[in-house]
Amino acid sequence: MPGLPNLLGFFSTPLAIVRIGQPLSVCQNSLSNPINPQLAVFDGSTGMTVNWSVVSAPVHGTAAATYSVTSAGGILTPTGLTYTPTTSYVGLDSFKVRANNSMVSDTITIYVTVNPLGASLSISGPTTVCVGSNITLTGSIAGGTW
Repeated sequence: MPGLPNLLGFFSTPLAIVRIGQPLSVCQNSLSNPINPQLAVFDGSTGMTVNWSVVSAPVHGTAAATYSVTSAGGILTPTGLTYTPTTSYVGLDSFKVRANNSMVSDTITIYVTVNPLGASLSISGPTTVCVGSNITLTGSIAGGTW
């Protein structure tokens, strides 16, 4: 419906990527990191099946981004969609996912930062503490926040 704004202020597009989520940041060797918020869409139509699918796979990981739902005329956030970086990879990655409702489609690029794991740390100290008490913990590596 050209010229008529939908709830989010988009014009002329019955299906639009909402971009609610932030760029994705995950840890090295992590598994099945949720990407659902990054793939939310607004579909002003009702009764249409909206499908998500990967159109350009990540180079340094795996994206599981296939999902379908029937639109009720509003924001649709998929569930169960994930990104897993390749084992031991650290750095930048990206992939593209398309959402479509058989009339229109929109594509979003997800930019991923895969962060390195921190050094292994051994923390020691009391195993119990009373409410309101202070305890001292020691670590095998200086500094850090516990």
